[in-house]
Amino acid sequence: AFQLYSQWGEKRQGVVGLVKEYLLNSIKPTVAYPYAVLVLLVFIYYQLAA
Repeated sequence: AFQLYSQWGEKRQGVVGLVKEYLLNSIKPTVAYPYAVLVLLVFIYYQLAA
């Protein structure tokens, strides 16, 4: 268990690396499409409610 943690600790990139990794993962199609649909639905809802 300690070896796995040591390897993970050595590969950590810090806060900037984590944010970069999060942003890169957020534009993957499997993640981006559901958000695009949700944004579209919210936009339509507010347009109809106005």
